[in-house]
Amino acid sequence: MDKLLLTPQEAGAILSIGRTKIYELMEAGLLESITIGRCRRIPAEVLAPFVEALRQGLGQAEHLSGRMDNGRSWSLPAGARLILLDEGAEDDLNSGRGSGV
Repeated sequence: MDKLLLTPQEAGAILSIGRTKIYELMEAGLLESITIGRCRRIPAEVLAPFVEALRQGLGQAEHLSGRMDNGRSWSLPAGARLILLDEGAEDDLNSGRGSGV
């Protein structure tokens, strides 16, 4: 029987990317994952559609959407840019100290 759920390390090995990138994709809502206790797992069946979406350019901001920890969903309109901030970076941007990138 094939595995239904993969660890981030296993999913990373299948996609030929690192574990850290897998966590970044999960946090951004770009790669579906589930939580069992304190463990994060990726359903095996989401990897092929994820790769296909990247091939079709959906990894760009035009069709991004996801779900936040509080259960609310988000999406970006066509042409929008996704900017991920480190903790504390929002305060820097609001005070004018940010890089403006």
